[in-house]
Amino acid sequence: MVKAILFDFDGVICESSQVKTDAFNYVFNDYPLSTEDIIAYHKAHEGISRDIKLKFICEEILSVEYSEERRGKLLSDFAAFVDNKSKSLPLVKGVEEFLINNKDSYEYFIVSGARQIEIESYLKNNNLFELFREIHDGSKSKSIIIEDIMTRYQWHPHEIVFIGDALTDLKAAEKLALPAFIARVYREGTPLSSCKYQIEDFLEIDALFDLQLV
Repeated sequence: MVKAILFDFDGVICESSQVKTDAFNYVFNDYPLSTEDIIAYHKAHEGISRDIKLKFICEEILSVEYSEERRGKLLSDFAAFVDNKSKSLPLVKGVEEFLINNKDSYEYFIVSGARQIEIESYLKNNNLFELFREIHDGSKSKSIIIEDIMTRYQWHPHEIVFIGDALTDLKAAEKLALPAFIARVYREGTPLSSCKYQIEDFLEIDALFDLQLV
């Protein structure tokens, strides 16, 4: 019996994945010759902390020092860009109805690489914040966060559903042997296209629960 549903944030709750990609373009606009490599790295590592990605991009792609000064400016510029764009971003289709209709049946958690303040602000603006038992950002890896949740609540892997849209989400589910990972597949070229359980949006998710596939 499923007791908890864990949601990624970008691309699962909020249609924000493209904004995060645009933010990397923005903060590294002084390096146009490296744009393709920067975006390719970001897309291959969606779901992890931006701090980790910014450090890798600086040191491994651009060969520049990730000093505290540069780190601070990049994080500040990135956050300002995202905050400015996020206010008008829509929810993923059907997610609001799904959350409200099932709030008495499951515990909800967010396990995301996004900043805590961004997640909380967006949820409060959309009157969804109170529905979530816990919100976790990218300060720890997703597998560590999920394992901690399972330990504290004494849940087994088959009692957890994890919904994500990135390879890091799938890898976390595989590492913890979660049998019910649901991939949101809404764009071409995603490595999640071979996942057993897939949705394009939350208008499709009830069928998985109704058929007891998860």
